[in-house]
Amino acid sequence: MISKPWTETTKVVALDLEAADEAAVRDAARHSGYAVLTVGRRRAELSNLFNRKAAFPVELFAIELKALLDAGLNVVEALQALAEKEPTGENRRVLMELLDALYRGEALSQAVARMPLAFPPLFVATLRSSERTGNVKEALARYIAY
Repeated sequence: MISKPWTETTKVVALDLEAADEAAVRDAARHSGYAVLTVGRRRAELSNLFNRKAAFPVELFAIELKALLDAGLNVVEALQALAEKEPTGENRRVLMELLDALYRGEALSQAVARMPLAFPPLFVATLRSSERTGNVKEALARYIAY
């Protein structure tokens, strides 16, 4: 570690740097002649990180999935129908990932659990419990009503 020698005029300063990750921030500061004590995120970035909404419309997904299951489709057929109606984009990608997981033999709850930015923990738990009871439609109805 290279740092400027400590003198009575040396000060602790806070730098506002943008970089891809913590290592890049440290490198940029060191390159400018600073010794790095700590690296952290801005308060606004932390707020956005925890308060952002998922882009995938889980409630609408649950309503549409339940309607298709009520109409007599199985889960795979229902997901295929939802994916076909969805234009290209993030929502279609989520649906295709769910279908791929089901084709690999995974349970629906396992597939949604792997996408925490799209599906909240309550939805995952609802599906997991429905797989134990064998009634996905009833579990979706409870989630929708909640």
